[in-house]
Amino acid sequence: MTPSLRAALATLALLTPLAAQAVTWQDNSLTYTTSNRFTEPANRKPVHKDILEFVHASGYSHGINLLRVKMLRSSGVDPAKNATHGATEYYVVYRHMLSLGKLFERSFAAGPISDLALTAGFDLNTKDNLFAPRKRQLVIGPTLRFKIAPPGFVDVSLLLTK
Repeated sequence: MTPSLRAALATLALLTPLAAQAVTWQDNSLTYTTSNRFTEPANRKPVHKDILEFVHASGYSHGINLLRVKMLRSSGVDPAKNATHGATEYYVVYRHMLSLGKLFERSFAAGPISDLALTAGFDLNTKDNLFAPRKRQLVIGPTLRFKIAPPGFVDVSLLLTK
């Protein structure tokens, strides 16, 4: 097991007891997109891609979860390594935002700021082409939560990455 994968699993393990509380809302979507107007670095020809994406968002009494899983299949113009068929890319993004106001049962509201949160998560990516990207990125940092004209909000995070 790679150090990046171990760290991602450790992050999830630390956050799971908090996320195990009852989900108060959730939204899931599955989308399919296709186009022949994509581009790739060092490739001047348009690339056809079929994209399948699953998105899960949920909230519970102390925070929010976001998971995005995306699969991109390219045409032969963007070939897989040592092959004539197109490359396949996978991308996974997970974020967990823990409300510090709710965790400590006190208000962090000040001016336009409605709450302070801790955000942690990871990005994973792989593609089977000649370049063969393999992103493994952990992130953690504070998030300022702003309420704007009802029923809106804006969250701004400053994330440290490794």
